[in-house]
Amino acid sequence: MQSYSQLFRQNIVLSKFQNIDLQATLDQYCSSNVFGRVSITKLQPNRAVAVAKDLKLSMTLKRIPPVASFEHADEARFQLFVKTLWQDIYEKCTGYTVVLIPSYFDYVRLRNYIRDKN
Repeated sequence: MQSYSQLFRQNIVLSKFQNIDLQATLDQYCSSNVFGRVSITKLQPNRAVAVAKDLKLSMTLKRIPPVASFEHADEARFQLFVKTLWQDIYEKCTGYTVVLIPSYFDYVRLRNYIRDKN
């Protein structure tokens, strides 16, 4: 079974910069997936919608309301997700959902929230 795991796993690699070393690593370790591979070099809101249509994906993009200072941006993102997005995702999700989270600290906070809700 271990020899087949590389054929069915999902790898998500996020990087601010694309270089030769990163591309070589992806080619070596992530190119043998049975379901193929998708690579997006720069994700902008308008392009994200076009990519979602090409791949037949449902995508939700929300703008964070203005905040008083940069220190409150994390809290604003979390409250927006909890109050508006999470309920829709939880009720309407019929399959898998990918949520892109900007930092590890936000991920831990969101993971703990979802764990406590369930």
